[in-house]
Amino acid sequence: MNNSVSSDVSLSCLQPEPKRLPAGGSKRSLYILTIIISCLLLFSGHLLVMRNFPALPENRANLIKAEIEKIISVKESPSGLNAEKPNLRINFSATLNSGEHQGNKVIGYQSIDFNNPANSTAQVKAGDRVLLYEPHKSGESLTNLSNYVFVEYDRSGKLLLLLGIFCAAILLFGKVKGFNTLLSLILTILMILLVFIPGIIAGYNIYLMTLLVCLYATLSSYLLVIGYNAKAYAAVSGCLAGVIAAGFLAVICNYWLKISGITGDEAITLGNLPLPHKLDLQALVFSMVLIGALGAVMDVAMDISSALAQVKAQAPNLTLPELYKIGIEIGQDLISTLSNTLIMAYIGTALLTILVLSASGMPWNFFFNREHFAVEVINGIIGTFAILLTIPLTSFISACFYGQKTNKKHRR
Repeated sequence: MNNSVSSDVSLSCLQPEPKRLPAGGSKRSLYILTIIISCLLLFSGHLLVMRNFPALPENRANLIKAEIEKIISVKESPSGLNAEKPNLRINFSATLNSGEHQGNKVIGYQSIDFNNPANSTAQVKAGDRVLLYEPHKSGESLTNLSNYVFVEYDRSGKLLLLLGIFCAAILLFGKVKGFNTLLSLILTILMILLVFIPGIIAGYNIYLMTLLVCLYATLSSYLLVIGYNAKAYAAVSGCLAGVIAAGFLAVICNYWLKISGITGDEAITLGNLPLPHKLDLQALVFSMVLIGALGAVMDVAMDISSALAQVKAQAPNLTLPELYKIGIEIGQDLISTLSNTLIMAYIGTALLTILVLSASGMPWNFFFNREHFAVEVINGIIGTFAILLTIPLTSFISACFYGQKTNKKHRR
């Protein structure tokens, strides 16, 4: 009987193993499928929200790109409030680089009024690319060449150059993962511009739209950059759990602090837009909080999931409680830096408002109770709470994922 058993074993060893598909091929297929599904969701979502998109009033200014050829004259006049800086009127000649009269040379002027900060831009000089207001209507002949008015500098070319340097740096240091990072970032930005913002204007539920955007950004980023593995699944689960918890906190804080959403001139403008429905400004605060905190939450979820995956690879006998404890210790090191990042970012955006309120002699009691200040505090605190909640959630989920692998191996 022993001879028969040994012969069976030897025969089984001699039998060829069944062929398996190469891992690279399946990964490539999933990668392409992820891109296709992401693009389909983007396209179908855009078509869906544009069905109910309202007809908006046209606001087309005749803005023409031009390049300053020569400064003709500079005229000074008393500024009134600041005698050291007189108001200026700079007359110049320029060549039009766009519009019906492209290539023609025209005369224009720039007004610098130091009494009005909106009209106190830097003085133009020869070679500057600018935007000019064209007084002529479409189809009219170019009869008067001296009515062109400086509106703003044309910064599009320089901004595109900075964007190109940014993309090149990510590709240089990140290589394939850098490319995937850029791809996921582009998909997320397109989702916000083509689906989220039109959906808000079209009247869709802002709370639901915000959660869907966070879900789309999280899945597309992790699956494209990391792939379909336990590390990505743990990071996705922990990140979404942290975002949802932050969403509940945002709703509670909005109700508790009686936030109406009127945080500045932009909110007042949105509230007065001639739309068929009234925008929910309170829900927009919810969106600001979640989208603002999403990046930091994704960062901490990925850091913990990736770190625990490396720890598990080096020490495969670690148990679930031990992995969870290591994840918490890693998270404690991340709290200070990520919290500072969030708080400093929100202070930076509110810095001008703080300066205005401080310089105007406004009582600090009134300053602290202003809704704009309260919303900035909510953004910073809830963003930090989202990080704090994501750390134990991601640690536990990662420990469960990696612990299951160990259990299966021991059973075998």
